[in-house]
Amino acid sequence: MTQKKYLKLMQFFNQSPVLLRIIRFAAKQLAIIIAAVYAVTLIMLMIWHDSRFIRCLIVPAAAFVFITVIRKLINRPRPYDTLDYEPLVPCVRGKAQSFPSRHTGSAWIIALTLCTLNLWFGIPVLIAALCISVGRVCTGMHYPSDVIAGFIVAVVAFFIGFFVL
Repeated sequence: MTQKKYLKLMQFFNQSPVLLRIIRFAAKQLAIIIAAVYAVTLIMLMIWHDSRFIRCLIVPAAAFVFITVIRKLINRPRPYDTLDYEPLVPCVRGKAQSFPSRHTGSAWIIALTLCTLNLWFGIPVLIAALCISVGRVCTGMHYPSDVIAGFIVAVVAFFIGFFVL
């Protein structure tokens, strides 16, 4: 995405205070909510001595570690650093490590994991993961390719962790 396209996108959200609040919420608070739901779910599985606990813990953790390692190896600068604009959420400039999006990958692997436990419980988390993915691009924190890569890593990790192993 070019600087011109990003600035046009930022302008669209900056013109509407309601849309701006929604996109900021999607970019930050939804990730916290998903993490909390996931933590409570793991605690419940552990208390109930559910045999699915280990897989539901290890598969998302492995995806998170894999994404973190890839980010450190690639060390891609974030769009707001390379395209020189102010993102819609607070940021630390020069941090790099944009590719792949860890928020996106984590949200999707958690959502898919929760779907294995209960589809009706997982569907709202899938919707939240989609909102996070869109929010990461719309706030200017990630390039679309960062988000797509995070999604792909999550889906591949999910299928390997739940259907291959």
